[in-house]
Amino acid sequence: DEANKNLTSWLIEYNNLRPHETLDYQTPLKYAQEHYFKVSPMWSARTTP
Repeated sequence: DEANKNLTSWLIEYNNLRPHETLDYQTPLKYAQEHYFKVSPMWSARTTP
């Protein structure tokens, strides 16, 4: 149980908080926030009658 907690904490830190060289030394979270809408814009599902 303690090992699972430690592994989960490490994974959260690694995948969200730790800067990555391949992301120009940004954290994955920061990179996603800056690039998500550039790659995948949100389009309205509504249509005007």
